[in-house]
Amino acid sequence: MVSKLSTLEAAFAAISIISLVTTFYIVYLLFSSYSVVYGVDASVIKFDTAGFTNSANVTILIKNKSSFHLRLVYVKIEIYVESAELENYATFYDNPIGLEPLSNTSVSLLAYALPGNVVSPLIEYGYAIIYLRIYDVPLINVASFSRPGPFYVS
Repeated sequence: MVSKLSTLEAAFAAISIISLVTTFYIVYLLFSSYSVVYGVDASVIKFDTAGFTNSANVTILIKNKSSFHLRLVYVKIEIYVESAELENYATFYDNPIGLEPLSNTSVSLLAYALPGNVVSPLIEYGYAIIYLRIYDVPLINVASFSRPGPFYVS
């Protein structure tokens, strides 16, 4: 009877340890995916209308504040200038852009067919909502989210 009890105790101890390790790993993955989604920031750093007719070169800075290697596969931007929504400009990347841990990456988009008042030198600032889709996020693999914010016209 003693040998069966010790075998049961050993089995219970092994299952308990496996359960604890699995639980801690799942919690680690949950906090990791949270840190990626809230640790990636995007903002328009340049809205350049110089040298363009009814178009602008939009440069977006993407900051990866997490400690994970990520891949950017999709960028979409909604631009608002003088309370008017412009067209949505989006880019899919066949070869995803690597976002190294704790680094900054710049992405350029060409905003075309803009109204004449947008490329006017009188416009000083606007508002943008940037939509991102990122791969290699821990636990969930793919994350899609948006980052709103103002920008200044250069």
